[in-house]
Amino acid sequence: MVFSKIIDVELPKRPLVGKGFSVTMVTDGEVPFPQMVVRQDDGSEHFIKDELVSKKGKNRYRFQVPAEQYQAGKTYLQIEGCRIADLDTAQADDWVKVYHEITVNEPASKKNTTKRTRKKPSPVTQ
Repeated sequence: MVFSKIIDVELPKRPLVGKGFSVTMVTDGEVPFPQMVVRQDDGSEHFIKDELVSKKGKNRYRFQVPAEQYQAGKTYLQIEGCRIADLDTAQADDWVKVYHEITVNEPASKKNTTKRTRKKPSPVTQ
């Protein structure tokens, strides 16, 4: 059965710059053409489709977002699927879409590894 709706979207818990992340779409049927659009505030836009999408069980599709396709800050996700396989004949209403916003963080900086030693208190003399 070809899908009619997106039931759930599993988002990354803590996406970090330089690490890549994945998003999983769960639908009520088979998706002939799943894809995701990743947008940033600077106007950049990347399509996650073809080899970046894998089927993970019945009606589950994982989108793998490479680290070079996003940056720190607000990231807008348009998760979608076309209900027909022939994209040349697809109309606007053949696409089922959901939208999500995530925040991508910079990785935590390395902690200062310099070892500190405490000075021993000097003895009190009277």
